[in-house]
Amino acid sequence: MELNLGPLKFSRTRVLLWLVAVAWFTGLCWWHRNGAIDDAWITFRYARNFVEGNGFVFNTGEPLEGYSNFLWVLFSSVAISANVEPLGAVRVLGWLSVVAGFGLLIHGIPRAATITLAAPRVVLETSDSPSVGAHAELPPYSSATAALILAAAYPLAVWTMMGLETAFYAMLILALLVQLNELWRAPSILKSLLVGALLVALAMTRPEGAMWMALLFGVFLSTDRRRVSLTFALPLALFTSAFAVYTAWRFHTFGTIIPNTVAAKVGGGAGASVANGAVYLFGALGQGFLISFLLALVVVVRHLRHRGGGGLPHGNMVLICACALALQVAFTIGVGGDWMPSARFLVPALAPLCILASLAIRPWPLFVRIVILAFFFLSGFLHARDEAMLRWCRWAGKEVGGKLLTEPQRIAGDFLRVNAKPTDVLAATEAGVVPYHARLPFIDMLGLVDAHIASMPGGLHQKFDTSYVLARKPDLILLGFDVTAAGLVPKWTPDQELFASDDFQKNYAEVERWPRPMNNAKWGMQEGCMVLYRRKQQ
Repeated sequence: MELNLGPLKFSRTRVLLWLVAVAWFTGLCWWHRNGAIDDAWITFRYARNFVEGNGFVFNTGEPLEGYSNFLWVLFSSVAISANVEPLGAVRVLGWLSVVAGFGLLIHGIPRAATITLAAPRVVLETSDSPSVGAHAELPPYSSATAALILAAAYPLAVWTMMGLETAFYAMLILALLVQLNELWRAPSILKSLLVGALLVALAMTRPEGAMWMALLFGVFLSTDRRRVSLTFALPLALFTSAFAVYTAWRFHTFGTIIPNTVAAKVGGGAGASVANGAVYLFGALGQGFLISFLLALVVVVRHLRHRGGGGLPHGNMVLICACALALQVAFTIGVGGDWMPSARFLVPALAPLCILASLAIRPWPLFVRIVILAFFFLSGFLHARDEAMLRWCRWAGKEVGGKLLTEPQRIAGDFLRVNAKPTDVLAATEAGVVPYHARLPFIDMLGLVDAHIASMPGGLHQKFDTSYVLARKPDLILLGFDVTAAGLVPKWTPDQELFASDDFQKNYAEVERWPRPMNNAKWGMQEGCMVLYRRKQQ
């Protein structure tokens, strides 16, 4: 085995462009530092229970897969076990993964550190494999333009700060695209193993992560299968064996292989999901994605036109990215989109989208490319400034003293931890911040961490069972309200139905309330509050 550890040579210009991308992206992250999503604390509660020896549970003694980001739970548990605040830790991890992604796009995979396995027939090469001397060249996907377009994509920064796995997952996809392109150009054992490891990581980060195996099949079918069969078999074997063990563990632990979160969010019918997904996609096009999609279409059409003449120099990367983009868009439409801000379900499509956009403008004059880059930066900034929910996030954070917009829920959770009995059962529609800080047994009235409600018919936020919740006789119920001129109006469907129940009105009394500042006049958000009710003594 020969190991080449020559000095890495980086262009000063590329380092400078990498710093520009990092600086702009970091600025966008800092701008949205007060934003966080309640669902992140579901992950953190699972992680804390795991660290404390209770297993992968939300409520002690109730095995239920109420998360959809197993690898993120593990990362969070490492932070908690080290006594590090989990939100800050996962934010740093997300930021580092994006910064590494910029480096991967701008500098490529370092060619100076290569391993050659000299055993007979171990190195798999095709006739067009680059020579050792060619390893100093940057691969065709390497593009400062792609990195800068990605840095200007404000949804990536927003979801780096929200506390979920979205940005990390998107960067795993970027790494997979790059490594598949490398595997296609020059097959080798090491590249095959890296592709397999990335596929395993994707499948363990998101439930739909296993769908990226389709890209590996696409690469295999597009090459000389007789010469690269082992290259294909290695990642397939690694993924299949690891995923089988992971799935068997999940079935043994939870009794199912479908996460409860998936069951809670689907069920409204295929037609309704596709219609909602199409609306979601068109809405995202209005949030700065349209130009990127058009540029991606340009380079795909250009590649297809030249395919008969041998294709373009970067044709492999075009096909890989086009398939990845189609795969994520199809998934987004199929599941009906999402309710969260900044096109969360399209963030994983940013990597292939930005690479295709950069390839589209690569032949254009430098001045034109600079103008387009400036447009992306300005457009991302303006969309981030104007998106209603993000404006509310920034404003609400300022209203609570520059803290997270989830500060009211944290205050409510701390109140419950101090004033409630450890055995008191709490029911609410938000399963994140409040139960995480309250540390009480919890009934999730929207079903993310409740198997009964998740199994009911209906789509996202359409499932509720008043009789089921009241039959469990929770000691405490936390309802959300909109504050209107006519008084308090229950916010979510579970809040509305429960508040209208005679059983609830008869057996529960208000004990505390917390305002949730929203300033509906400026940000299009309704002023709200949370009201805590306790069950009356029978």
